[in-house]
Amino acid sequence: SPSDIAFIQDNDCDGIDLAVRRNENPIAQNGCSSPSPFEQRAVAEFDLSSLAGATIGSASFILSNGGVVGDEEVIDLYAYIGDNQVTTDDWTRTDVPLGSVDVTAILDPIPVDVTTVAQSDAGGSLGFLVVDDPASPFGALGLEPTGVELRVTIDDPPTISCPTEPYSVVIGPGGNIMITPEGAGLTANDDI
Repeated sequence: SPSDIAFIQDNDCDGIDLAVRRNENPIAQNGCSSPSPFEQRAVAEFDLSSLAGATIGSASFILSNGGVVGDEEVIDLYAYIGDNQVTTDDWTRTDVPLGSVDVTAILDPIPVDVTTVAQSDAGGSLGFLVVDDPASPFGALGLEPTGVELRVTIDDPPTISCPTEPYSVVIGPGGNIMITPEGAGLTANDDI
């Protein structure tokens, strides 16, 4: 699941005085041609720090459609190196264009291949910006926060090195775990 998900709102389509909105379904919507102009862009960021040192074989960004409004709805999707937090700076994060997706009448999750960008950022944070294509008729794409995800397949899982000398693991007071060399009062086969 995302480390942060929200939408950024511009109440007058000038790209200034932006606001991050949380605790609501992120919606990508372009109403700049309406009588009361506004635009919203949905943003999701994912923490990849647990993948540091791993070889990513494939990655898909899954858009879970929380509802489409409009006859024809196309979204533009972008990726960028993030910081695990949605801020107004993410409004213009169109670093890596991933293409356009027609989401009209699609109720199933929409997978988008993001392998290349995920491989270039293994171990950091990966952000996605969803923009309602201004060329499509007025509409909106609502993202279902519980269904937006990043699916990653690892080719070479990282290995964890263990000490070569005999050690004992002891669970101490308060559940603290202590690792002690053998001969420091316990052996590897002692009951704890």
